[in-house]
Amino acid sequence: MKRAKKIISFILAFVLSLSIIAVFILGYINSALFSEVNIRTSMKDTNYYYNIYSIINDTANDYVLQSGFDNKVLDDVITEYQVQEDMNKVIDGLYNNKKVEIDTDKLKKKLHENIQKQIEEENHVVTESTKADIEEFEKSVIDAYKSNIFYSQDVLNKIGSYIQKIHKILNIAVISLSIAILILALIMFKVYEPSIGVAFITAGVFFIIIKGFSVINLAINNILILNWAFSRTLVYILNNLIQKIFVIGILITILGFSSMLLSEYMRHKPKRKQK
Repeated sequence: MKRAKKIISFILAFVLSLSIIAVFILGYINSALFSEVNIRTSMKDTNYYYNIYSIINDTANDYVLQSGFDNKVLDDVITEYQVQEDMNKVIDGLYNNKKVEIDTDKLKKKLHENIQKQIEEENHVVTESTKADIEEFEKSVIDAYKSNIFYSQDVLNKIGSYIQKIHKILNIAVISLSIAILILALIMFKVYEPSIGVAFITAGVFFIIIKGFSVINLAINNILILNWAFSRTLVYILNNLIQKIFVIGILITILGFSSMLLSEYMRHKPKRKQK
């Protein structure tokens, strides 16, 4: 009978450890990737706004070199302040399920004014062919801005609705798993108390191993999605996630050992009294 209880308790311990692993991973993913506050903080920590501004500016300068214009045509056209303002609109739309609308008319107007000013200063003759080239140049600069800020308004609006749905699903999953963990722990306390400690140790060791697993770290640090600025911020978020999991792994492992030692002490304490 005792042996059967131990077998059942260790099966429950395995289920409990999986539940603990799942609840922490899902909880941290939810707070790391689906929290507007955390995303904004991570963007500031990694200089995301300036990095995106640099990418847009470098791309625009490449188009200037190809066009034959002077770099002055970009003066006050693309600014770090405007990039930050528009990126904040994108984040607000994504995490609050709002329609994202970025107005590039002012940017286009300023660029056109700078081009016309340079043409007048250098007495260039504008032919139909030149006019078409100017329009193509303006379009290329505006497209470079759009593609690095919001890629596609339709895509962003769809992603925004998905973020809301995933966030709700993760919240429900975390709450459900937390309740399941509590129920399992109560059952195991009645069946074989030390197995609770085993479950916590198993989950804790798993979290510690993740931190030391070089393949995972290498894969994360070599992520390249959309552009290097986005990738750098994503890597920063994921590395923070792994670090938090590592710390919680140590704490859970200590808690597991403490629980086992305490339960063993309590089990043998009555016997010592009888002697």
